[in-house]
Amino acid sequence: LEELKEEDAKAEKKAQSVEKVETEDEEDEEDVEDELAENYPAIATPAIPMPIMRMAKSSGGLQDTIGVDKTAKRTPGCRTFEVNLNITGEPQKAPVDVVLVIDRSGSMGFPATTNPTRTRLYYAKLAAINFAGRVLGSNGIPGSRVSVVSFSGPEYATGSWFDPQRHYGQQNQATTNLDLSSDLATVTNRINSITAVGGTNTEAGFKQGQSVIQGSTSNQNPNSNKVVIMLTDGLPTASNGNPYADTTNINHVHIQSAINAGKNIYQNDIADVFTIGLTTGMNATEKALADNILTQAQNKGYYPAPSATDLDAIFNAISQSLGYAATNAKVVDKIGDNFDLIESSLPAGATYNAATREITWNPGTIYESAQLKYTVVAKPDFPGGLADTNEFAKLTYKDIFGVDGKTKDFPVPNVNVPTLIKVSLTDATINSGDSINLGSGTDADGENYMSPVTGGDNDGKTFTYEWRKVGDDTVISNDKNPSVSPTEDTQYELTVIDSNGCKAKATMWVRVTSLTDVTITKKVTGNMGDMKGNFPFIVEIEGEDEPREFILSHGESYRLENIPRNAQLTLTETDNRDHDVTVTINSSEIFAQEGKYIIDLAELTGEDIKIEVTNHRNILIDTGVTLDSLLYILILLGAVFGLTIKVILKKNYE
Repeated sequence: LEELKEEDAKAEKKAQSVEKVETEDEEDEEDVEDELAENYPAIATPAIPMPIMRMAKSSGGLQDTIGVDKTAKRTPGCRTFEVNLNITGEPQKAPVDVVLVIDRSGSMGFPATTNPTRTRLYYAKLAAINFAGRVLGSNGIPGSRVSVVSFSGPEYATGSWFDPQRHYGQQNQATTNLDLSSDLATVTNRINSITAVGGTNTEAGFKQGQSVIQGSTSNQNPNSNKVVIMLTDGLPTASNGNPYADTTNINHVHIQSAINAGKNIYQNDIADVFTIGLTTGMNATEKALADNILTQAQNKGYYPAPSATDLDAIFNAISQSLGYAATNAKVVDKIGDNFDLIESSLPAGATYNAATREITWNPGTIYESAQLKYTVVAKPDFPGGLADTNEFAKLTYKDIFGVDGKTKDFPVPNVNVPTLIKVSLTDATINSGDSINLGSGTDADGENYMSPVTGGDNDGKTFTYEWRKVGDDTVISNDKNPSVSPTEDTQYELTVIDSNGCKAKATMWVRVTSLTDVTITKKVTGNMGDMKGNFPFIVEIEGEDEPREFILSHGESYRLENIPRNAQLTLTETDNRDHDVTVTINSSEIFAQEGKYIIDLAELTGEDIKIEVTNHRNILIDTGVTLDSLLYILILLGAVFGLTIKVILKKNYE
């Protein structure tokens, strides 16, 4: 600061039109502390690191210090990875064109609250001159230039009969006091020439600063970084083509015109914009609105100044931010084929083209670093294993020497993706009224079997289980093998979840079989049927390991209870005692297959099944006479002869 003051003193001797502000007692100037920049952090993001002292310490020629790096690491979520792109560089003393846009409205002539003997404009001039010294002085940035623009607004709140438009905002209320210049003395003089009067047409100030950046003088240094610094102490009271009005309405034309004028500069890559708000004397509502306006109107930092004496430290902080490592930085990053971008993870300033699978990021000017983070997730059809998170990522930028189109390739992170989590189930069948523990079977080829859970992040050890009925989102159990008692055929869904949220699903049917009773009755017929004999039976029931064995005599029955209605019965009479056997089911005869009667209960109707087994035996008495024997013929002839005699005698008698 002392060196800058010495340079200022030399400039005063050289210049003949230095205002009183430059000849004040040195003791008064020492009251303005050169505070550290971090006391005034920018409200808006991206925040500029402060203080950045490399500019004052660096020496030698310019260097392209841009470096790139890219990493990927696991992040909470199913097979998800956080990808981090970093651009680094060391700020260089590259040429910069700076336009100082200074508010010269009437309120800038008010006394400073911390030193009533000095005005707000005094401290604004002092800070601006010191800033110019840091940029253009012996320890400044070679090849740089500073321009001075000042602005006010309508001096009257209403029109008059001779000048009905005098209270309207006009572009000529902003003045280019000095075009871009590298002459510190001239810059100092022009700053000192500013006087305070009128209202506040902030829009005109921004537009005048833009016109300097886009003018012919600026074009003489096309490779210089372009910067606009706006300093104002009040809310806009006018805008171009609109009458004077005090307002705290964010939607008022004066407010929106000021915001849009600032945005137009940086959004169209005309220049970077810093804003400084001297908020002394404002009430809470006014200060909040001023903060809002000046935050939206910048892209490199908004600095609120509680008092005018704070301005020098703020300008110092901004001067330290003018060194940069590269400009026009742009990154194109193509997502790998085995991954999908979680688009909600992409920060503002980066866009994604789903058709090309490319992220485009425009960090613009690189001071010390820029970073992009986003999240990718492995595709559902990728089985797992090593995979590249992206196909390529390339940085394109203009280097510190003004060479555009320079490129750097980011490394391609290779990550180990957990394998897909898998589980399977087999169906089961139960009888009506029974319970079953889902997935508790032990035979991989049998019913009710749950395969071991594989894949995911738990290595098969710890998982969360969710059982539901298919079609119903309600979780019925978190047990691995819950007990259920369905009354009808029911399909269940199992969801297995690992520690990072990976899921696998499987379904199984539990089919419920209704029950019925089967009655087997023994009946014996024939003149030689064994009415008192015991007839042994074996009944094999599908699903039962052991057959049922029993003995029936004539008129006896055996009842099979709670037999599954879809079961198959195999009925065998192991000893029919030389009887002919007939079997009927519900009065319909069935026939044996190799001595066994196969009965499918599912094909039968009725609640109860009745099986009747009839054993029949008849035996003829042996007389020794056959139809073709002589004895039989003689007996037959005798009978005929006797009958004939009887008929003749009867006729004679009659």
